[in-house]
Amino acid sequence: MRPLNSLLFIFIVFSFTSCSLVEYPKRFLGYSTAKFTDAKTQKSEKVFATSKSTAFKKSVNIINKLKAQITHSNYKEGYIAAFNLSKYFDNCLDSTEIAVFFEEIDAESVKITIACNNSLLLRNFADKFFEMFAQKVEDWKI
Repeated sequence: MRPLNSLLFIFIVFSFTSCSLVEYPKRFLGYSTAKFTDAKTQKSEKVFATSKSTAFKKSVNIINKLKAQITHSNYKEGYIAAFNLSKYFDNCLDSTEIAVFFEEIDAESVKITIACNNSLLLRNFADKFFEMFAQKVEDWKI
C-alpha cells in the first residue's frame, strides 16, 4: 500500500507545481496559446493609448470585419485567436491561426502583440490590423 500512497503523493505535488499539466487539456481541445508564445513564433507589436477593454472590443470588431473566425478568446488572460483569414489574405490556408495578445501597461495604454507562424500572413495581417486600429471605427475601409 505504501508505493501507491507515494505515487499518489508525487502525482498531486506534480499537479500543483507544473503549469504544463494544466496546458495539456487546452492543447487537446485546441484552446492553447502555447504555440504563439514559442520563441520561434514571429511577432509584431505596437503600443496604443487606449484601455484594455476598448482594445479588446475594437480588435474583435476588426477581426470580424476581416471576415475571420474567432476560435477562442479570453479577456482576463488578454488574447484572441482567429483563423480562416484566407477570405481576406491570399497567402494562407483556412486553418492558419493568428493570435492577438493584450498587455495592459497602465490604465490608458495597451501593448498589442500579434503572433503567427506564417511570416507573410503576420506581416500583412499586422499592417492591416494596426492601420485599422489606429483609425476611428467609422473610417474603416477594406
